[in-house]
Amino acid sequence: MFSFQIIQDIPVCKDAAYLELIEGGFSHDVNVLVYTKHHEYFLVRVGDASNLKVYTQEYEFLKRCETLNDAFPKPIDFGVLEQHHRVYRVYTWMEGVGLVNVLPTLDNHAQYACGVEAGQLLKAMHSINCDDTNEDWETLYNHKIDQKIQAYHLCGLRYPDDASCLKTIEAYRPYLNKRPSVYQHGDYHGSNMIYNPHNRVSIIDFNRVGVGDPWEEFNRIIWSVKVSEPFACGQIHGYFNQEPPHEFFKLLKLYSYVNAIASLPWAIPLGQEQIDIMHDNYQIMRDWYRDDSEIPTWYQTHGSIKKKDD
Repeated sequence: MFSFQIIQDIPVCKDAAYLELIEGGFSHDVNVLVYTKHHEYFLVRVGDASNLKVYTQEYEFLKRCETLNDAFPKPIDFGVLEQHHRVYRVYTWMEGVGLVNVLPTLDNHAQYACGVEAGQLLKAMHSINCDDTNEDWETLYNHKIDQKIQAYHLCGLRYPDDASCLKTIEAYRPYLNKRPSVYQHGDYHGSNMIYNPHNRVSIIDFNRVGVGDPWEEFNRIIWSVKVSEPFACGQIHGYFNQEPPHEFFKLLKLYSYVNAIASLPWAIPLGQEQIDIMHDNYQIMRDWYRDDSEIPTWYQTHGSIKKKDD
């Protein structure tokens, strides 16, 4: 069990009037909401010092995001609690409600508008200059595919009709050729977004920041689609500021299938509930691509929707 004594030496915590442990999520970090005597809110994230490189990358990336807008947490403080072998990061608190809780209460046009904003924010993040590319994406991702397929075969569980999925992955590998690399959020979907008091979208949970193909960021769009298909379509339109090129849908299919294959071994240690969710996601995804289509059914249905003021 986490003890607040671990963070008592963090400057912002010394000035705390109230501390609240934030539960939920799959990160190994401990998240604490801090309310100070000066009526300010902060998020303190604490993790094992063995992940110092990862936490440094997260913090430095958010420093670069400061030049974009207020939709991203502002980095406040970073340090090592050597006595406890922990690393802490302090960010501004992103006020609001989880977007996935709000979307079902909005009409389709408003859901779409939120998606457009989410797509624009993703595009803005990808505009940050990235000089941290040591290996071409095709080589790197093909290696990841091999590892994920091997883990899938060794995990002891299988999806029904997985041969078709695996065949598609092999057939679509050539589309990785000459793809660019950018800084990635790494887990970009509605569950990592906030609907703030100004009825705008904010982005949270940057603990998977990395470098890769910008279009790979859509590999978890299943989580958004399950909540709101108009939102998912809006995210694509907002990102491209128009209809996406057909090449995007080829890579969306590849990245979605690879993510599905990787998700089953990932879910096993978490128990039957998560395994069942991954099976459900896989079947939903298979239904997207009936008759070997490259454009998912939800985009065919809602891709023409617009905001009310368009």
